[in-house]
Amino acid sequence: MYHILVSLFVVYHLVMIADSIGRHTTAGAAIRPWIVPYERTLGVYQNWRMFAPNPPRSYQWMEMTLTDAAGNTQPLPLLMGARPPRQLELRYQRAGKLERNLLSQSRRKSLDRALRHLCTQHTDAKTITVTSAVQKTPSPAARRRGELLPIKRTVVKERRCRR
Repeated sequence: MYHILVSLFVVYHLVMIADSIGRHTTAGAAIRPWIVPYERTLGVYQNWRMFAPNPPRSYQWMEMTLTDAAGNTQPLPLLMGARPPRQLELRYQRAGKLERNLLSQSRRKSLDRALRHLCTQHTDAKTITVTSAVQKTPSPAARRRGELLPIKRTVVKERRCRR
């Protein structure tokens, strides 16, 4: 009896994983509502790109700039430290993920708390600006030639520091 139960579970598991792979097919989409809870329980709902050796399509990082009462600006240090100019980062770094998470809409309260803390640490700050910087990954041939695509910067949040 034990062998039958284990065999049935293995077959069930293989069917679930096969459907997860084929979720974009008609049959996979039809039984998808029954598969999702099983995937969430096992933690196998990530996509292949998370583990693939291919470089990411783009790289995103956060920049913070402090403006004082005189109008002078200076960059603020981040968890990742200063990013070397004209460099494309192709490896995973946990601190970078923590910073990128602050850029999302769902983490705005955390970003507000971080900015409030920075305002108390820098008494000369008038405003602190948070910018999202995105650089697309060049093709391998362009990378060999030393080409890097331009950096697109977008202001995410600007906080006025109270004095």
